[in-house]
Amino acid sequence: MEKGLTEKEAKKRLLQHGANVIIAQKAISAWEIFLSQFPSIVNFILAGAAVLSFALGEIIDGAFILVILVLNALFGFFQEFKAEKAAAKLKQFIIQEARVMRDGKEKILPVSQLVPGDLVVVSEGDKIAADGVLVDGTHIEIDESILTGEALPVLKTIQGESSLFMGTVVMRGHGKMLVEKTGAKTRFGQIAKTLSEIEKEKTPLHKQIDKLGSQLVVVIILIALSIIAIGLVQGRDFFLVLLTAVSIAVAAIPEGLPAVITIALALGMQRMAKKKAIVRKMVAIETLGATQVILTDKTGTLTQNKMRVKKFFSQEKSLDSLLRACILGNTASLVKKEDGPISWDVVGDKTDGALLLWAKDRLGEKLEDFQQQGKVIDEYSFNPISKTITVVWQKNGGKYKFTRGAPEKLLLESDLKETEKAVMEKAFQEYAREGLRIIAFGVKKESGKKLKLLGFVGIYDPPRIEAKAAINLAKQAGIRTVMVTGDNPVTAEAVAREIGLIEKNEDIITGEELDKMNDEEFNKMLLKTRIWARVKPQDKLRLVESYQKKGFIVGVTGDGVNDVLALKKANVGVAMGESGTDVAKEASDIVL
Repeated sequence: MEKGLTEKEAKKRLLQHGANVIIAQKAISAWEIFLSQFPSIVNFILAGAAVLSFALGEIIDGAFILVILVLNALFGFFQEFKAEKAAAKLKQFIIQEARVMRDGKEKILPVSQLVPGDLVVVSEGDKIAADGVLVDGTHIEIDESILTGEALPVLKTIQGESSLFMGTVVMRGHGKMLVEKTGAKTRFGQIAKTLSEIEKEKTPLHKQIDKLGSQLVVVIILIALSIIAIGLVQGRDFFLVLLTAVSIAVAAIPEGLPAVITIALALGMQRMAKKKAIVRKMVAIETLGATQVILTDKTGTLTQNKMRVKKFFSQEKSLDSLLRACILGNTASLVKKEDGPISWDVVGDKTDGALLLWAKDRLGEKLEDFQQQGKVIDEYSFNPISKTITVVWQKNGGKYKFTRGAPEKLLLESDLKETEKAVMEKAFQEYAREGLRIIAFGVKKESGKKLKLLGFVGIYDPPRIEAKAAINLAKQAGIRTVMVTGDNPVTAEAVAREIGLIEKNEDIITGEELDKMNDEEFNKMLLKTRIWARVKPQDKLRLVESYQKKGFIVGVTGDGVNDVLALKKANVGVAMGESGTDVAKEASDIVL
């Protein structure tokens, strides 16, 4: 296996499994999308009215009706054409080349040529080119936010969780991946395939217009038949009676209705634009006002998707050693924003960025002095067994090992007394209940045996400032808000409490529990549960469809690839402008 496939075997498998590309089905042409706008009851009535107007010699009226028909079709065309581009946007997340072992040699090949059984070399900064498993390398950390929406990297090891997915990014480490699935069979490919198959629900306005159209047809036919019957009974000329009936029928058709609706919705679009909301699909204006349930993602939607230190505990009076531990071996960097007050953008690992920002807030201009004191002479990358990272720092001839990682591991190695350890464990548990990610720090001399625990920090993704007010407004309007996230239940609950989504203990359903539920159990929990955690993109889609089957008008807010299925299926999909991916914006109706 170390030599990879032979070129002969690879060609055979390429014919068997097909190219490693995302969208293989035939794309819908612009002409087909345009023609699909015409089949509706109101349009059939208007078309009939135009034909009758021309037949009666009313050329101007007939032409006016046809212009209205074409304009409305164009509006619908532009909406659907942009939505179809959402699936194509997924291609942007796929790399073009990969390092592959073939015939015992490492080769750079187009990603489209990868097949199941290929051995792909992956290293820090690489995008994963297919679905597979890690088969070589002690561990790597993967950013799976493109699929899950969650910011923290996921540890992959040969012995433990080893699955790697197309489109995700290697943050730390290197190794080799055995390709298991390619193209449409990958998790990414399944999202793209499902996205292109989703049919949008008709809006309440469209349903009402169709209903009105059906009623108009019945009324107009009855009136026309009545006029013809009365005329024949009175012995009038049949052709004259027929012309009279047709004229009245045409007059009864509200040909100006589509134009009035379009103008009203356009005015709504302008008002929304003033509130910094870009309405991509005009009918979303009306649907938004009828929304009964909002399914919202957590990370990047309710929260800022920016990791920050919320709390800290120091064993020493001075924070210097704890701050130094945050800085040493830190792979992130800070870039000053050009506009507004002094603030910083994080470049690199988000956890490292949170630690560096905290150190910057505490030290200010002294941060650079701290970074220049002494020097790092050695580094030990993340150890999956001890769950720690260690750097060796030298100053004035002395060598010190600064370690950070899982608090329970550092506590075991520390020189604290058992009573002190018990106090620390209690503090860890308190931080964990608040949904904080805890990182502990310690130091010892290079030759020392016992670790001196310096302290620990609690990192979290802070809620958006406006989130709590938005939840309250929705509640006052009678709209049910439901959190649907790929994050863990503890963090989801902590954020939900902070923004006022829940006030007491409530049931939290995970994606794993959802998979095990039968329809009866699921329907029972659907209207009770306000937090769904560890869910997959397909789970979000299932929730949207289930609410719609119960007659609810559903709104969805999200910002990532993991949200696109739900965004497209929702009655109204709302994507985040600043943090949202292009594919999420393309699948949405409104962009904030």
